[in-house]
Amino acid sequence: MYDHPDFEARAAARVELDSPVMIRRGDDDLLYRSRDLSATGLFLWSPHGDVRTAAVGEQLELLVHAMARPVRCRGEVARVVEPGSPEWASYPTGMGVRIVACAEADRAALDALLSARA
Repeated sequence: MYDHPDFEARAAARVELDSPVMIRRGDDDLLYRSRDLSATGLFLWSPHGDVRTAAVGEQLELLVHAMARPVRCRGEVARVVEPGSPEWASYPTGMGVRIVACAEADRAALDALLSARA
């Protein structure tokens, strides 16, 4: 496993979660998959290899389809894994997204999912 500096700075434990996630970037809706999830973020990638990563700091609308109903949150790109980067040898092309806002019901649904998988 590659020792990325963000691994040390993570504020919450992560659980594996392979789930569809729709993101909205401006007027575009793009389908990704999650690799993992925590109370503070998730990693998104594409099984089709057509990942259009966003820039660090870019704001995204997220629709996570891992529960009985989709959970909507707002996120911010925290890091990007691109072909040729040190992480790319161990991880798929994609992006780490920090969850910055969720409605109370959506936050409760995420917390319940994390508790069930812990």
